[in-house]
Amino acid sequence: MNKSSIINLLKVSAMALALQACGSSESKDKKAEVTEAPATEVISLQKGAISTSFNVPGELVAYQQVD
Repeated sequence: MNKSSIINLLKVSAMALALQACGSSESKDKKAEVTEAPATEVISLQKGAISTSFNVPGELVAYQQVD
């Protein structure tokens, strides 16, 4: 191994060590606490035909007039 590859390996190792040291133990304590899930509304499905058209109120106006 040449000198530049050893220096790059040391840089990467130092960066990995620095990033690992940035973590806090408080987040582990927060994960241990169990919180209740919020209540959600539940519906029951009904079998039926699917509609293939829909109505939208509005007016069709031309962008340009053609002579």
